[in-house]
Amino acid sequence: MKKRILSIILISFSMLLFMGCSENNVDKNNEQNHVEASSPETDIKNEDKKEDLSDSDTGKTEEKQNSNVSTPPPENTGNKVEKPQTTTKAEKEETPTKPKTVSKTLRLYFHDPMSDKKIYLSKNVNITDNAIVTAIIEELKAPPNSSYVAINPNAGVSSAKVNKETNLLTVDFNNSILPNNIGGGVEGAFIQGLVNTLGYNLGVSNVRITINGKGYSSGHMDLGSSDYFSVNYNGWNPTN
Repeated sequence: MKKRILSIILISFSMLLFMGCSENNVDKNNEQNHVEASSPETDIKNEDKKEDLSDSDTGKTEEKQNSNVSTPPPENTGNKVEKPQTTTKAEKEETPTKPKTVSKTLRLYFHDPMSDKKIYLSKNVNITDNAIVTAIIEELKAPPNSSYVAINPNAGVSSAKVNKETNLLTVDFNNSILPNNIGGGVEGAFIQGLVNTLGYNLGVSNVRITINGKGYSSGHMDLGSSDYFSVNYNGWNPTN
């Protein structure tokens, strides 16, 4: 009887011990499974953190690179002022300039063959673009008295140049300056009146007259291209 009781106690103890070991093994297995199950989550979280750091570093790098690049300020379209259009050089050249006309008092010398008088007079004359020689010739084409000898109306000024060093004015005409049918004495007085008019108003003592680049020549005079006339005011009197 005692042996049975003892056997029952041993069996009960053994069963309790076995059950205890089994629970420990289950707990250990559960813990191991829990650890193994939780490990991938930890790795994922760590990888997420590494990606975040990588993104953060990249962002900082981009900001540093952008800090070295200057960006223009935004255009303020609201207060934008349009610049006035300027004319180009070509437009300025194409735009014709208005002629500049001034009034100047000129002294004009005329010969009157009818009375054989040599006179001079003063007259206010409009001069355009400083073409004083042309203005003088136009006045000598239309003298105030029909008896005065006038320049050939078909004559025009091709060029006029003043040499201050030699005190010489050279005027080239495109046609004969003489009127028709005048004698040698009238021609001489006429030429002297023309020379005095040009010399006085342009402030020179010598005047060279050429026709189409050649020296002055007529039936009474024949000058070379380098020859010239000199002013001579003797015998010329103001008109009454």
